[in-house]
Amino acid sequence: MVVAAIATLDDGSPFDPSLWDDFFITYTPPESELVDALERLGIDNHFHEEIAMALSRAYNNGLEFGSYNSDLHIVALWFRILRQHGIWVSVDVFDKFKDSIGNFKPTLSSDPRSLLSLHNAAHLATPSDEQALDEAISFSRRHLESMKGTSLAKLPSGVRAGALRIESHCWTPLRRFAEHI
Repeated sequence: MVVAAIATLDDGSPFDPSLWDDFFITYTPPESELVDALERLGIDNHFHEEIAMALSRAYNNGLEFGSYNSDLHIVALWFRILRQHGIWVSVDVFDKFKDSIGNFKPTLSSDPRSLLSLHNAAHLATPSDEQALDEAISFSRRHLESMKGTSLAKLPSGVRAGALRIESHCWTPLRRFAEHI
């Protein structure tokens, strides 16, 4: 008969501490990423009320986006999501990412995730803000294309999949399982 001895830790538990510590207990992703994930997965129809509340909070808070106010990825993501839901958002939300001349800050050129979010958001231009968003498309396209030669692991899947070749690629939900049956 073989008896395995289980070593106990100081707190009396028989398990090694997790490498993740309490990350999944304390981590709260930005609402914009949750809404985006639900829509891309095609399960947003199960969360109409929650999505409507998140959109309302984002819009009613003056588009400040809380602690994510200086994160281009989050601001561009909210801009795209709100506009896709028919809520007009001014292009002025991107002014904080521009220098005194009105060009996007060069420091943004090294963040592919933010650039791809800006690129996607800028395709939701209206005639009144088309020029400003065309500049955003040009800026993001130029820097994303320059990153193509870098390690593919660093680039978001949208860049790896050739998202820049298609002008109206903005938002494509994944196909639903029921469509395959």
